[in-house]
Amino acid sequence: MRDKSVHYLLLFLIVMGIFLGVYEGIWKEGAKKTANTNVNIADDQSETIYLEVIWDASGSMWGRDYGVEKILRSKEVLKTFNDKLPENINIGLRIFGARRVGDLKDSFLAIPFSENNRENIINFITNVKPLGKSPIAFSLQEAC
Repeated sequence: MRDKSVHYLLLFLIVMGIFLGVYEGIWKEGAKKTANTNVNIADDQSETIYLEVIWDASGSMWGRDYGVEKILRSKEVLKTFNDKLPENINIGLRIFGARRVGDLKDSFLAIPFSENNRENIINFITNVKPLGKSPIAFSLQEAC
């Protein structure tokens, strides 16, 4: 399962990169519509897939893009992505930069993989406030 998890983690990062690029373009143009977030990660919807989302809650997320705090935009994107995932995907949520200032190992699995945990993810991120550093490499290592 570890190899498959790494594969889907990389696929997720690519999909999110494309999605965020499209989403930012929509914001830049001032459009008041939602980006197309139809995600089809697996052709076989009967196979259970484990997908770990690595979410940035570092201090830089207080910054603004086009008048909107990055953390607010990020929460909106994660909520939309979460709602659009097929049911056969068990999602876990890893957060970095949210617990300690200056800690380059501030990465934790906030919501472990399980069925029917999507509401828990949304409830959890609602109260997250950006705080610390951005240990992206460490977070990727922890996820693998």
